[in-house]
Amino acid sequence: MKTTIQNHKFKSKFKFCIVVLLSLIIVADIQSKSLGEKSKIIAEAITQKYESVFSNLDIKIQKHFALRKYRVSGDSSHIISIIDDLKLTIKKLQSDLQHFSDTLYIYQREKVLLEKMNPKTRKGKARRTLFQENAKMLFYLNFLYNTNTLADYKLELPVYKDLLKSCILHLQTIDYQTFLTDTTTLRVYAPQAVNYVYYLQQLQVIDFRENYLYAFQQTFPDSSDSKLNKKEFRDKLYGLTHFIISASRYYQMPVDSIEFKWVLQYFDNNSKKILNKATLDIIAEVGICYKLAEYQNHKPLKKCIKKVIRSFNNKHNMILSPSGNSDVSKGEHRNILAIMLLSWGDSLLQGPNLSQQYIK
Repeated sequence: MKTTIQNHKFKSKFKFCIVVLLSLIIVADIQSKSLGEKSKIIAEAITQKYESVFSNLDIKIQKHFALRKYRVSGDSSHIISIIDDLKLTIKKLQSDLQHFSDTLYIYQREKVLLEKMNPKTRKGKARRTLFQENAKMLFYLNFLYNTNTLADYKLELPVYKDLLKSCILHLQTIDYQTFLTDTTTLRVYAPQAVNYVYYLQQLQVIDFRENYLYAFQQTFPDSSDSKLNKKEFRDKLYGLTHFIISASRYYQMPVDSIEFKWVLQYFDNNSKKILNKATLDIIAEVGICYKLAEYQNHKPLKKCIKKVIRSFNNKHNMILSPSGNSDVSKGEHRNILAIMLLSWGDSLLQGPNLSQQYIK
Protein backbone atom coordinates (compact mmCIF):
# COMPACT_ATOMS: atom_id res chain seq x y z
CA MET A 1 0.00 0.00 0.00
CA LYS A 2 2.84 2.33 0.97
CA THR A 3 4.67 1.50 -2.27
CA THR A 4 1.52 2.31 -4.30
CA ILE A 5 1.16 5.70 -2.63
CA GLN A 6 4.85 6.44 -3.22
CA ASN A 7 4.48 5.44 -6.90
CA HIS A 8 1.45 7.71 -7.24
CA LYS A 9 3.35 10.62 -5.67
CA PHE A 10 6.30 9.94 -7.99
CA LYS A 11 4.04 9.94 -11.08
CA SER A 12 2.37 13.19 -9.99
CA LYS A 13 5.73 14.86 -9.43
CA PHE A 14 6.95 13.51 -12.78
CA LYS A 15 3.94 14.95 -14.62
CA PHE A 16 4.41 18.28 -12.86
CA CYS A 17 8.08 18.33 -13.87
CA ILE A 18 7.13 17.63 -17.49
CA VAL A 19 4.66 20.55 -17.50
CA VAL A 20 7.28 22.85 -15.95
CA LEU A 21 9.90 21.66 -18.44
CA LEU A 22 7.58 22.26 -21.40
CA SER A 23 6.79 25.74 -20.09
CA LEU A 24 10.49 26.53 -19.77
CA ILE A 25 11.08 25.27 -23.32
CA ILE A 26 8.30 27.52 -24.61
CA VAL A 27 9.77 30.53 -22.79
CA ALA A 28 13.29 29.82 -24.03
CA ASP A 29 12.02 29.22 -27.56
CA ILE A 30 9.94 32.41 -27.62
CA GLN A 31 12.80 34.64 -26.54
CA SER A 32 14.83 33.81 -29.64
CA LYS A 33 12.00 34.21 -32.16
CA SER A 34 10.63 37.01 -34.34
CA LEU A 35 7.31 38.65 -33.47
CA GLY A 36 5.47 36.51 -36.01
CA GLU A 37 7.04 33.31 -34.75
CA LYS A 38 6.36 34.23 -31.12
CA SER A 39 2.73 34.88 -32.02
CA LYS A 40 2.31 31.45 -33.58
CA ILE A 41 3.99 29.64 -30.68
CA ILE A 42 1.80 31.32 -28.07
CA ALA A 43 -1.39 30.97 -30.12
CA GLU A 44 -0.69 27.25 -30.45
CA ALA A 45 0.06 26.89 -26.72
CA ILE A 46 -3.25 28.55 -25.78
CA THR A 47 -5.10 26.51 -28.39
CA GLN A 48 -3.71 23.27 -27.00
CA LYS A 49 -4.69 24.36 -23.51
CA TYR A 50 -8.30 24.86 -24.56
CA GLU A 51 -8.38 21.75 -26.72
CA SER A 52 -7.40 19.73 -23.65
CA VAL A 53 -10.41 20.99 -21.64
CA PHE A 54 -12.86 21.61 -24.49
CA SER A 55 -15.29 18.81 -23.62
CA ASN A 56 -15.65 20.17 -20.07
CA LEU A 57 -16.75 23.63 -21.21
CA ASP A 58 -20.36 24.80 -21.32
CA ILE A 59 -21.97 24.41 -24.75
CA LYS A 60 -22.22 28.20 -25.23
CA ILE A 61 -18.52 28.60 -24.46
CA GLN A 62 -17.68 25.69 -26.78
CA LYS A 63 -19.64 27.38 -29.58
CA HIS A 64 -18.02 30.77 -28.89
CA PHE A 65 -14.56 29.21 -29.18
CA ALA A 66 -15.32 26.93 -32.14
CA LEU A 67 -17.02 29.62 -34.24
CA ARG A 68 -14.19 32.14 -33.93
CA LYS A 69 -11.55 29.50 -34.54
CA TYR A 70 -13.40 28.45 -37.68
CA ARG A 71 -13.76 31.97 -39.08
CA VAL A 72 -10.07 32.87 -38.80
CA SER A 73 -8.56 29.47 -39.61
CA GLY A 74 -11.15 27.19 -41.18
CA ASP A 75 -10.73 24.72 -38.31
CA SER A 76 -13.98 22.71 -38.39
CA SER A 77 -12.97 20.09 -35.80
CA HIS A 78 -15.56 21.38 -33.33
CA ILE A 79 -18.36 22.11 -35.79
CA ILE A 80 -20.64 19.76 -33.84
CA SER A 81 -20.56 22.29 -30.97
CA ILE A 82 -21.82 24.97 -33.35
CA ILE A 83 -24.59 22.65 -34.54
CA ASP A 84 -25.58 21.71 -30.98
CA ASP A 85 -25.85 25.39 -30.06
CA LEU A 86 -27.88 26.05 -33.21
CA LYS A 87 -30.32 23.31 -32.20
CA LEU A 88 -30.96 25.12 -28.92
CA THR A 89 -31.31 28.44 -30.76
CA ILE A 90 -33.94 27.02 -33.13
CA LYS A 91 -35.94 25.57 -30.24
CA LYS A 92 -35.90 28.93 -28.45
CA LEU A 93 -36.99 30.78 -31.58
CA GLN A 94 -39.85 28.38 -32.19
CA SER A 95 -41.02 28.72 -28.60
CA ASP A 96 -40.60 32.51 -28.57
CA LEU A 97 -42.59 32.87 -31.77
CA GLN A 98 -45.39 30.79 -30.36
CA HIS A 99 -45.56 32.97 -27.24
CA PHE A 100 -44.53 36.31 -28.68
CA SER A 101 -47.60 38.06 -27.25
CA ASP A 102 -47.72 36.11 -24.00
CA THR A 103 -46.73 38.56 -21.24
CA LEU A 104 -46.23 35.86 -18.59
CA TYR A 105 -44.00 33.80 -20.92
CA ILE A 106 -41.90 36.85 -21.78
CA TYR A 107 -41.58 37.74 -18.10
CA GLN A 108 -40.32 34.23 -17.31
CA ARG A 109 -37.84 34.28 -20.21
CA GLU A 110 -36.57 37.68 -19.14
CA LYS A 111 -36.14 36.50 -15.57
CA VAL A 112 -33.81 33.72 -16.76
CA LEU A 113 -31.83 36.16 -18.92
CA LEU A 114 -31.54 38.69 -16.08
CA GLU A 115 -30.18 36.05 -13.72
CA LYS A 116 -27.19 35.64 -16.04
CA MET A 117 -26.19 39.26 -15.34
CA ASN A 118 -24.00 39.32 -12.26
CA PRO A 119 -25.58 41.75 -9.74
CA LYS A 120 -22.25 42.08 -7.93
CA THR A 121 -20.40 43.73 -10.83
CA ARG A 122 -20.77 47.36 -11.89
CA LYS A 123 -22.00 46.47 -15.36
CA GLY A 124 -24.20 43.61 -14.21
CA LYS A 125 -25.98 45.80 -11.68
CA ALA A 126 -26.43 48.67 -14.16
CA ARG A 127 -27.74 46.35 -16.88
CA ARG A 128 -30.21 44.68 -14.54
CA THR A 129 -31.59 48.11 -13.67
CA LEU A 130 -31.69 49.09 -17.34
CA PHE A 131 -33.77 46.10 -18.37
CA GLN A 132 -36.00 46.16 -15.32
CA GLU A 133 -36.95 49.68 -16.39
CA ASN A 134 -37.56 48.62 -20.00
CA ALA A 135 -40.04 45.78 -19.82
CA LYS A 136 -39.74 43.05 -22.49
CA MET A 137 -36.73 44.62 -24.22
CA LEU A 138 -34.27 41.98 -23.02
CA PHE A 139 -36.55 39.31 -24.46
CA TYR A 140 -36.82 41.19 -27.77
CA LEU A 141 -33.04 41.64 -27.99
CA ASN A 142 -32.43 37.97 -27.28
CA PHE A 143 -34.95 37.13 -30.00
CA LEU A 144 -33.03 39.40 -32.39
CA TYR A 145 -29.71 37.78 -31.44
CA ASN A 146 -31.10 34.28 -32.05
CA THR A 147 -32.65 35.33 -35.37
CA ASN A 148 -29.31 36.67 -36.53
CA THR A 149 -27.64 33.41 -35.48
CA LEU A 150 -30.14 31.43 -37.54
CA ALA A 151 -29.53 33.67 -40.57
CA ASP A 152 -25.74 33.33 -40.31
CA TYR A 153 -25.70 29.62 -41.09
CA LYS A 154 -27.63 29.83 -44.39
CA LEU A 155 -30.01 26.95 -43.64
CA GLU A 156 -31.81 26.21 -46.91
CA LEU A 157 -34.55 23.74 -45.98
CA PRO A 158 -38.05 25.30 -46.24
CA VAL A 159 -38.76 24.78 -42.54
CA TYR A 160 -35.81 27.03 -41.61
CA LYS A 161 -36.48 29.59 -44.32
CA ASP A 162 -40.06 29.91 -43.09
CA LEU A 163 -38.87 30.21 -39.51
CA LEU A 164 -36.44 32.99 -40.46
CA LYS A 165 -39.11 34.89 -42.42
CA SER A 166 -41.52 34.67 -39.51
CA CYS A 167 -38.85 35.88 -37.08
CA ILE A 168 -38.05 38.88 -39.27
CA LEU A 169 -41.73 39.80 -39.54
CA HIS A 170 -41.96 39.82 -35.74
CA LEU A 171 -38.76 41.88 -35.44
CA GLN A 172 -40.37 44.55 -37.61
CA THR A 173 -43.07 45.09 -34.97
CA ILE A 174 -40.59 46.14 -32.24
CA ASP A 175 -39.21 49.65 -31.70
CA TYR A 176 -35.54 48.89 -31.17
CA GLN A 177 -34.25 52.29 -32.19
CA THR A 178 -35.55 54.26 -29.22
CA PHE A 179 -33.96 51.88 -26.72
CA LEU A 180 -30.65 51.31 -28.52
CA THR A 181 -29.94 55.01 -29.13
CA ASP A 182 -30.77 56.04 -25.57
CA THR A 183 -27.86 57.53 -23.60
CA THR A 184 -28.39 55.23 -20.61
CA THR A 185 -28.31 52.17 -22.85
CA LEU A 186 -25.14 53.38 -24.53
CA ARG A 187 -23.34 53.97 -21.25
CA VAL A 188 -23.87 50.46 -19.92
CA TYR A 189 -24.52 48.37 -23.04
CA ALA A 190 -22.61 49.99 -25.93
CA PRO A 191 -20.85 46.91 -27.43
CA GLN A 192 -24.04 44.83 -27.40
CA ALA A 193 -26.13 47.76 -28.64
CA VAL A 194 -24.00 48.31 -31.73
CA ASN A 195 -24.17 44.57 -32.43
CA TYR A 196 -27.96 44.74 -32.43
CA VAL A 197 -27.97 47.81 -34.68
CA TYR A 198 -25.93 45.91 -37.27
CA TYR A 199 -28.02 42.75 -36.90
CA LEU A 200 -31.13 44.76 -37.73
CA GLN A 201 -29.44 46.27 -40.78
CA GLN A 202 -27.99 42.95 -41.98
CA LEU A 203 -31.38 41.22 -41.56
CA GLN A 204 -32.92 44.10 -43.57
CA VAL A 205 -35.34 44.96 -40.76
CA ILE A 206 -34.30 48.60 -40.28
CA ASP A 207 -31.11 50.59 -40.80
CA PHE A 208 -30.45 53.30 -38.22
CA ARG A 209 -26.66 52.97 -38.09
CA GLU A 210 -26.19 56.71 -38.68
CA ASN A 211 -28.53 57.60 -35.82
CA TYR A 212 -26.75 55.17 -33.55
CA LEU A 213 -23.35 56.57 -34.51
CA TYR A 214 -24.54 60.08 -33.73
CA ALA A 215 -25.94 58.94 -30.36
CA PHE A 216 -22.69 57.12 -29.53
CA GLN A 217 -20.54 60.14 -30.36
CA GLN A 218 -22.81 62.39 -28.33
CA THR A 219 -22.58 60.01 -25.37
CA PHE A 220 -18.81 59.51 -25.66
CA PRO A 221 -17.43 62.69 -27.29
CA ASP A 222 -13.66 62.63 -27.73
CA SER A 223 -13.49 66.09 -26.20
CA SER A 224 -14.69 64.63 -22.88
CA ASP A 225 -12.21 61.77 -22.67
CA SER A 226 -10.35 63.47 -19.83
CA LYS A 227 -13.50 63.20 -17.70
CA LEU A 228 -13.77 59.43 -18.16
CA ASN A 229 -12.46 57.17 -15.43
CA LYS A 230 -10.67 53.94 -16.36
CA LYS A 231 -13.85 51.84 -16.50
CA GLU A 232 -15.73 54.42 -18.56
CA PHE A 233 -12.80 54.67 -20.97
CA ARG A 234 -12.93 50.90 -21.36
CA ASP A 235 -16.68 51.08 -22.01
CA LYS A 236 -16.05 53.54 -24.82
CA LEU A 237 -13.26 51.42 -26.31
CA TYR A 238 -15.38 48.29 -26.21
CA GLY A 239 -18.15 50.11 -28.03
CA LEU A 240 -15.72 51.38 -30.66
CA THR A 241 -14.25 47.94 -31.37
CA HIS A 242 -17.72 46.57 -31.98
CA PHE A 243 -18.47 49.03 -34.76
CA ILE A 244 -15.79 47.23 -36.78
CA ILE A 245 -16.46 43.73 -35.45
CA SER A 246 -20.19 44.04 -36.14
CA ALA A 247 -19.59 45.40 -39.63
CA SER A 248 -17.39 42.36 -40.32
CA ARG A 249 -20.33 40.14 -39.34
CA TYR A 250 -18.17 38.88 -36.51
CA TYR A 251 -14.97 38.06 -38.35
CA GLN A 252 -16.56 36.84 -41.59
CA MET A 253 -15.14 39.53 -43.89
CA PRO A 254 -12.78 42.54 -43.89
CA VAL A 255 -14.22 46.03 -43.36
CA ASP A 256 -13.80 49.24 -45.31
CA SER A 257 -10.87 51.03 -43.65
CA ILE A 258 -12.07 54.38 -45.02
CA GLU A 259 -15.54 53.98 -43.50
CA PHE A 260 -14.02 53.23 -40.11
CA LYS A 261 -11.02 55.53 -40.28
CA TRP A 262 -12.53 57.58 -37.44
CA VAL A 263 -12.36 54.50 -35.17
CA LEU A 264 -8.88 53.47 -36.29
CA GLN A 265 -7.61 57.04 -35.90
CA TYR A 266 -8.96 57.12 -32.35
CA PHE A 267 -7.06 53.92 -31.57
CA ASP A 268 -3.90 55.42 -33.09
CA ASN A 269 -4.23 58.66 -31.13
CA ASN A 270 -4.82 56.80 -27.87
CA SER A 271 -2.48 53.87 -28.41
CA LYS A 272 -0.41 54.40 -25.26
CA LYS A 273 -3.48 54.97 -23.11
CA ILE A 274 -5.14 51.83 -24.49
CA LEU A 275 -2.10 49.68 -23.68
CA ASN A 276 -1.91 51.08 -20.14
CA LYS A 277 -5.58 51.20 -19.18
CA ALA A 278 -7.50 48.65 -21.24
CA THR A 279 -8.02 45.01 -20.35
CA LEU A 280 -6.37 42.29 -22.45
CA ASP A 281 -9.77 41.49 -24.01
CA ILE A 282 -10.05 45.04 -25.31
CA ILE A 283 -6.41 45.28 -26.39
CA ALA A 284 -6.82 42.06 -28.38
CA GLU A 285 -10.04 43.40 -29.94
CA VAL A 286 -8.31 46.66 -30.92
CA GLY A 287 -5.61 44.58 -32.60
CA ILE A 288 -8.24 42.48 -34.37
CA CYS A 289 -9.94 45.67 -35.59
CA TYR A 290 -6.68 46.68 -37.27
CA LYS A 291 -6.54 43.20 -38.81
CA LEU A 292 -10.14 43.46 -40.06
CA ALA A 293 -9.29 46.82 -41.65
CA GLU A 294 -6.23 45.12 -43.22
CA TYR A 295 -3.70 47.34 -41.40
CA GLN A 296 -1.33 44.37 -41.28
CA ASN A 297 1.98 46.19 -40.66
CA HIS A 298 0.59 49.02 -38.54
CA LYS A 299 2.80 50.01 -35.58
CA PRO A 300 -0.09 50.26 -33.05
CA LEU A 301 -1.17 46.76 -34.14
CA LYS A 302 2.29 45.40 -33.36
CA LYS A 303 2.13 47.07 -29.94
CA CYS A 304 -1.15 45.27 -29.22
CA ILE A 305 0.40 41.96 -30.28
CA LYS A 306 3.47 42.53 -28.09
CA LYS A 307 1.24 43.36 -25.11
CA VAL A 308 -0.72 40.14 -25.54
CA ILE A 309 2.50 38.12 -25.91
CA ARG A 310 3.93 39.66 -22.71
CA SER A 311 0.74 38.76 -20.88
CA PHE A 312 0.99 35.07 -21.75
CA ASN A 313 1.40 32.93 -18.64
CA ASN A 314 3.66 29.98 -19.50
CA LYS A 315 2.76 28.10 -16.31
CA HIS A 316 -0.93 27.92 -17.25
CA ASN A 317 -0.46 28.30 -21.04
CA MET A 318 -3.11 31.02 -21.25
CA ILE A 319 -3.79 34.70 -20.62
CA LEU A 320 -4.87 35.07 -17.00
CA SER A 321 -7.46 37.51 -15.68
CA PRO A 322 -6.24 40.87 -14.26
CA SER A 323 -6.43 39.28 -10.80
CA GLY A 324 -4.44 36.22 -11.91
CA ASN A 325 -7.41 33.85 -12.21
CA SER A 326 -6.70 30.82 -14.42
CA ASP A 327 -10.30 29.59 -14.74
CA VAL A 328 -10.55 28.37 -18.36
CA SER A 329 -14.30 29.01 -18.67
CA LYS A 330 -14.15 32.57 -17.38
CA GLY A 331 -11.06 33.27 -19.45
CA GLU A 332 -12.29 31.79 -22.75
CA HIS A 333 -13.32 35.14 -24.27
CA ARG A 334 -9.94 36.71 -23.54
CA ASN A 335 -8.00 33.68 -24.76
CA ILE A 336 -9.85 33.01 -28.01
CA LEU A 337 -9.33 36.68 -28.87
CA ALA A 338 -5.61 36.21 -28.18
CA ILE A 339 -5.54 33.13 -30.41
CA MET A 340 -7.30 35.02 -33.20
CA LEU A 341 -4.99 38.03 -33.01
CA LEU A 342 -1.81 35.96 -32.85
CA SER A 343 -2.73 33.40 -35.52
CA TRP A 344 -4.61 35.60 -38.02
CA GLY A 345 -4.54 34.00 -41.47
CA ASP A 346 -4.61 35.37 -45.00
CA SER A 347 -8.41 35.21 -45.33
CA LEU A 348 -11.61 34.95 -43.30
CA LEU A 349 -14.35 32.38 -43.73
CA GLN A 350 -18.09 32.99 -43.68
CA GLY A 351 -20.49 30.71 -41.88
CA PRO A 352 -19.95 27.85 -41.47
CA ASN A 353 -22.54 27.13 -44.14
CA LEU A 354 -24.89 24.53 -42.68
CA SER A 355 -27.33 24.65 -45.60
CA GLN A 356 -27.31 20.85 -45.98
CA GLN A 357 -27.88 20.19 -42.30
CA TYR A 358 -31.20 19.02 -40.87
CA ILE A 359 -31.37 20.30 -37.29
CA LYS A 360 -33.89 18.45 -35.15
